[in-house]
Amino acid sequence: MAARQWTEEQRKAQAEKIKTYQPWLQSTGAITEEGKKKCSQNALKTGEYTADKVAERKRKAKVKKSCGWGCSYGDKRFRWNRSINYLGAFKTIKKAEREKAKERVKAALKD
Repeated sequence: MAARQWTEEQRKAQAEKIKTYQPWLQSTGAITEEGKKKCSQNALKTGEYTADKVAERKRKAKVKKSCGWGCSYGDKRFRWNRSINYLGAFKTIKKAEREKAKERVKAALKD
């Protein structure tokens, strides 16, 4: 959706409305102790945005990028020869290339 296109007359009219209404004077913030306590937690980061989870996502992205040919993240959940279901994905890759990719993942994990 495009932003609204204001004409000069509309801008002036809106500016006058805002000057008479003065919405900045009506904002009071939290008044009660309960409200102040609740507002003090607004900047707290939880869930998927905690520092450790953000760092883990960055680490996985770095490993995935360093792998080069679209491998998985290189952690223990994605082993190279986990099951026969994954063999089709590795048949076209030569053993030497597979070993190089494993080394790149190990090097990225050490960083």
